[in-house]
Amino acid sequence: MRFLTVAFCLFFQSLIIIANGQGNRVTERIYLSTDRGSYIAGERLWISAYCIDLSDSGRLSGLSSVAYVELCNKQSMVLEAKIVLVNGRGAGALELPPSLPTGTYKIYAYTRHMLNEEKLVPFEKNIAVFNVLSAEKIPGNVVTEEDENGGQPSGINHGIRQLLPSPQEAVQIEFSGENRFFPPSSSISVTLVNKIKDAVSFSISVARVDSLPVFYSPDMMSCFDLNSVTDVKMTDNHIPEYEGEIIRGRVTGSNDISLADKLI
Repeated sequence: MRFLTVAFCLFFQSLIIIANGQGNRVTERIYLSTDRGSYIAGERLWISAYCIDLSDSGRLSGLSSVAYVELCNKQSMVLEAKIVLVNGRGAGALELPPSLPTGTYKIYAYTRHMLNEEKLVPFEKNIAVFNVLSAEKIPGNVVTEEDENGGQPSGINHGIRQLLPSPQEAVQIEFSGENRFFPPSSSISVTLVNKIKDAVSFSISVARVDSLPVFYSPDMMSCFDLNSVTDVKMTDNHIPEYEGEIIRGRVTGSNDISLADKLI
């Protein structure tokens, strides 16, 4: 019985080598498209997956039926998921935990068949995650950039905003200093001049500017080098998941009697 099982596995492996119908070893690459490049902790990250066969002129691969997705920081993996592939296409979502610290994370994606390559080439993409309920950041996991705009992110209209009750500027608000940005623990004076008879309410909101870069998906074809297929060295350590996810386990008896050589 065990001889037949081994023989079947060897026969199945020989089919994998010519699975694309051209006698070439299937060489898969994964591409993920996400709905955005930055997220709030607790949101849903939508994914569209493409599995490409480099040995078949970059056409969609019909070999693997499962893609594995990992969300990692610089220290470890924080989230993983699986996406069903049908003829090289699939879709799914990652539920970002509300407790996920603010930082820059990297998404990895691969198939089990890709693990046969001596040098794994997974899909990689950076995303930014903001946690608006916590100030926690993982050291080395936050990427910030400064420009010439006083160290503040460019393209954003920060600063003081005056909401006037009428176009005649009946209420005037004056702030000390010419700067629109103030360093931490600094003091400023505010003067409110009310030239109308009615009473007005006045409030000031102070916010900390804390930004992360927004990452965009690379162009799909720029991720695939069709000429590199000849340089890929493959092994047979992992059976491709052609019909679905391969689950390994062990059958044990209710007593100490060995199940070796038993027909199950």
